Amino acid sequence: MTQIEKIYLLDRLHHLIRRKGTGNPKALADRLDVSERTVYNLIDTLRGLGTEITYCKDKESYCYEEEVVLNFLPVFDGDRVKGGGVGNYLAKKIFKNVDGKFYAARLIQ
Repeated sequence: MTQIEKIYLLDRLHHLIRRKGTGNPKALADRLDVSERTVYNLIDTLRGLGTEITYCKDKESYCYEEEVVLNFLPVFDGDRVKGGGVGNYLAKKIFKNVDGKFYAARLIQ
């Protein structure tokens, strides 16, 4: 899995958790088209960013304990990545920098 694919999956997972619509780990793995182990790794990554995530058996979904705002996708100002969000930090690490400009491929599903 490339770094951009991981960011995309983290962003999708974050939105599913916010909506309380992940389903159980197996269903979530199928939905994201990854293994259950990858689901657990992605959740651990989100926890590593300081989020508190629990699994609610009644809702059959992962849930945040508190409202969480994460921005995984980069914010561009013209041709430069700006800001200090998680997505921007990662974008600066993985997007190709050519002549001071950032170029990125969009994931299309």
